[in-house]
Amino acid sequence: MDNVLQLAFDGFRISVLTFAVTILLTIYLHTRLTPQYPDAVVFQKDTLVFQRDTLAIQRDTLAIQRDTLAIQRDAVAIQRDLLRLIASILPDHARAELEKTPLETPLVLPPRTPVPAPATTPAPALASPADPTTQPL
Repeated sequence: MDNVLQLAFDGFRISVLTFAVTILLTIYLHTRLTPQYPDAVVFQKDTLVFQRDTLAIQRDTLAIQRDTLAIQRDAVAIQRDLLRLIASILPDHARAELEKTPLETPLVLPPRTPVPAPATTPAPALASPADPTTQPL
């Protein structure tokens, strides 16, 4: 009878230990596989999206500045052409007076070069706490 009780007690102790180890292992794996700061992951993802949008805005701003410089360069060329036209119409004494007046130094602008668009890469897929496919079972 003592042997039967001893075996029953040993079996019960083994089942309790197995159950405890299973619970501890489940808790350990859950804490290791689940992000500890899910809000930080979402914030990091939002930050990356914001940085991508900011770079797109900067690229568009540079394109606008390039086009503005081109318009200014064209306006200066038109002004010079108008001055030449006016000078050709003026009498000789007025033209001589105009030639004495120095024009501003020529506006030197870089040639038009297109601003390359950055390579569009999708935002990295980060685990979201609301996404059931990323949660451990």
